[in-house]
Order: sequence, then C-alpha cells, then structure tokens
Amino acid sequence: MGMIYPNLIALVNDKVGEGSRGKALGYYRLYRDSGYGAAGLLLPLLYIKFGFSDTLLLVGLLQVIFIPFLFDKNQGKPMSITKSPRRESHSS
Repeated sequence: MGMIYPNLIALVNDKVGEGSRGKALGYYRLYRDSGYGAAGLLLPLLYIKFGFSDTLLLVGLLQVIFIPFLFDKNQGKPMSITKSPRRESHSS
C-alpha cells in the first residue's frame, strides 16, 4: 500500500491542469476517505448478515463493476474541473 498512494496522487496531478490540481486532489481525497469510512461501517454489518464468503464476493463484484471508470475518457487531454462562478462586486 505504501507505493500505491504516491502513484495515485501523481496520476491525479497528471490528469488535471495546473490551475485545478488542489481542487482535484481535494475531491480525490474526499472520495477515497469516504470509501474508507463507508467500508468500515458497512462491511462488518454485511459480514454478520451474509457471512465471509458472500461479503468477499460482493466486494470483488463492486471492484469489477467500477473498472470502466478507470479508463481515460479524455484520451490524454488534461481533465478540467469547472470553477464555480464568482460574483462580481460592483462598487458605485
């Protein structure tokens, strides 16, 4: 696991433009950490209800389902994260 995290962060940096790297890393960490929290809460409940083998099968099935999301749909172009529109203040 120690070699995976630096590579994933480098991948995020490679896929976004320079101006939106901070926001992209924030989103990446949000979803990664949310997954840790959700898994920590849900998997023990699934284990109690369905047993070890069915829970392991479910986790494997979820990983297979999300494989298409790993492919690059931009074909090498940097991804853009849209900025929220800023309100311009007009001083009189």
